Amino acid sequence: MPLGPKKTLLNSSGRWSVITSSCRLGANASGLSQSLKIEHRGQLLFHVTSESKEEEFYVIDLSLHKGRGQCTCRDWETRCQPRLKEGKNAEYPQTDRDRCKHIHACVLWLGNEVIRRTIG
Repeated sequence: MPLGPKKTLLNSSGRWSVITSSCRLGANASGLSQSLKIEHRGQLLFHVTSESKEEEFYVIDLSLHKGRGQCTCRDWETRCQPRLKEGKNAEYPQTDRDRCKHIHACVLWLGNEVIRRTIG
């Protein structure tokens, strides 16, 4: 799925510092498509803007929970986190997922970035 416009900044050490893009997701668990603004904050850390309150954002860290990630959204805290604690971390696609839409968007964005940088 194509990404929207991006702003890429390289810091003095040659690392990618902040990359902002709109990521259009296909169907999510509820069957609705979403547009989410994603900011890559370094390594596996992201900020994703809330859909209902644009001034708010969720913090996503994909390095946690053995790569399954963690999000500060209510869905992750109430549905996904308990599943991870119970050891129910089945791979996607599953009806009872252990990742929220914000984590899925960051994984999709990161995969697209790897492909884009690999092929130049």
